[in-house]
Amino acid sequence: MVRRNNILLVAAVLISLFSGKTGLNAESPLWRVAPDSISPAPDTVDVAEATLEKRYPDGISSWQSIKVPGDLIHSGIGNSSSSAYYRFRLALPEKNIQYSIRLGEISDRDQVYFNGKPMASTGDWDATLPQAYDRIRIYDLPVGQGPGPHELLVQVRNQNNDELGIYRGQLEAGPSSLIWKKYYLEMIGQIALLSAYLVMALYFLFLFARRRVEREYLYFGLFLVFLVIYHFFRTQLKFELPLGFSTMKKLQYASLMGMVPTFYFFLDSFFRPTHRAFRWIRFGLTALILIPVIAWSLILLANRATDWEFWNQRLVQPSWIPYVMACFAILVTNLKKRDARLMILGFIALLVSMILDVLQSQALTNLPTLTPIGLAVFILGIAGVLANRFVRLNQELARTNESIRRFVPAGFLQLLGQEDITQTSLGDQVALDKIAVMFTDIREFTTLSESMTPAENFAFINSYYKRVGPVIRNHGGFIDKYLGDGFMALFPDGTDAALSAAIDMQENLVAYNAFRNQRNYRPIEVGVGIHTGRCILGLVGEQKRIDGTVISDSVNVASRLEKLTQQHRCVAIVSREAASALELAHRFRLTDLGSVQVRGRREPVDILGLGGYS
Repeated sequence: MVRRNNILLVAAVLISLFSGKTGLNAESPLWRVAPDSISPAPDTVDVAEATLEKRYPDGISSWQSIKVPGDLIHSGIGNSSSSAYYRFRLALPEKNIQYSIRLGEISDRDQVYFNGKPMASTGDWDATLPQAYDRIRIYDLPVGQGPGPHELLVQVRNQNNDELGIYRGQLEAGPSSLIWKKYYLEMIGQIALLSAYLVMALYFLFLFARRRVEREYLYFGLFLVFLVIYHFFRTQLKFELPLGFSTMKKLQYASLMGMVPTFYFFLDSFFRPTHRAFRWIRFGLTALILIPVIAWSLILLANRATDWEFWNQRLVQPSWIPYVMACFAILVTNLKKRDARLMILGFIALLVSMILDVLQSQALTNLPTLTPIGLAVFILGIAGVLANRFVRLNQELARTNESIRRFVPAGFLQLLGQEDITQTSLGDQVALDKIAVMFTDIREFTTLSESMTPAENFAFINSYYKRVGPVIRNHGGFIDKYLGDGFMALFPDGTDAALSAAIDMQENLVAYNAFRNQRNYRPIEVGVGIHTGRCILGLVGEQKRIDGTVISDSVNVASRLEKLTQQHRCVAIVSREAASALELAHRFRLTDLGSVQVRGRREPVDILGLGGYS
């Protein structure tokens, strides 16, 4: 019996040695690679600790079945400076197909052996600085190897890093064309997403550069710039840059530190909380920016990945807590505003996607990676809020400009050579040689107004102006001044336009009096005086208050002529000087009324009565 047990013990030892020497374990999972599709790796793989020396193992008996991907240090294998072996058994059905294997992200460097022979590697094995701990490894397998099974042994080594082994990413194998096609499509998708974020960032920075008023555009643009830089250095695209790995990681940490503070300042500028507590919070968080600056300075001086993560976890991330709390405080205190509710929904979408990804990484769910989608919803939601606000501001500005135009006529601005009131300045002026000036006044308005209340007075005047204003505009003129019961209008097109407007006003007045008669109101009469001459138009006033005005003797003459209409019992009185400027004099019925002495002028003024069209 003892002899039999000894024989069994010797046989077990020999089997163990034989197994370690060949590197293949018949009980290890077999990775069957399809010839026409991508095949995922088995859920578990054989893993064993290794020495720091780069070499193919002579014999290992202590293989452990470990789930991949995953951090070996968390599984009790290795530390921040150690090495380990992964052993895969591959079945390649077609001999003449070029296969490739994707090993995910390895911390930090690796050496791959195929059937005991060196096949590929990434990183300088003995370097003291980090090499490529977040680089995806894709290696082409030798062609013409037969069905197998074949041994693929991956020796990994970290260097002052908190992770060891194939700790993240997808493990897949298949025809090289499919593996590389999928990889490049992922890169194209990342480029498209980063480009979209960058375009949005430049757009909002451009808006701020143009106006330099709404600081929320500046902060959101900077937030997106930091986001683009951070995610760019998380992609495989960064390895196309002529930069060292340490330099790229330091830039990634720098962008990470700027994201949360700039997002807080964006919310603060967007909602502009006025409570005293928020002013103190703003002051404190502005001073708190020193902590990320100090942390990045320490990271800049360090060359070990463990030091980078130490300062990130000990200084940077704790400093984010006040910023995040302040962000939520701003949003909660503005919940009545639609923009705040939309932003909170974006926050929730991002938070839920991150939680689901954590559960997926722990194998508790089988969902695809959702954080990029949640982040896109979050960013697009905020961009939509900002764009909507920009539209609202433009609409408010358009309404404001429209209101301003009612105070400063567009015709007045055009004569000054300006298109918008914001382009004018105190002292702008222009001289016009031939412009028709019209004065009009409601006769016996004082007596009429005494019978009305103040509200009725204004209702009556506005009702009258509502009817005559369009008449003036239809003939190319504009009302420069409202003078209570009358107004002064200017006609850049000359006397023909002014006389036509005066006739149409009287015809309009007939219809208005019929309307008043139906309501038992007294009919009204209006006198009109018209003169043509040289005028100076310009803006007068002081820094806080300006107004448009006309300086001309023609204004004085037109005003005096209007007062003569009741005496001569005519619709309108026109100076002979104005009538001589008529281009179509035959259209109008004019009567010679002689001459009058106008106060302020040495020479008498010849006047004509306007009776209507010929």
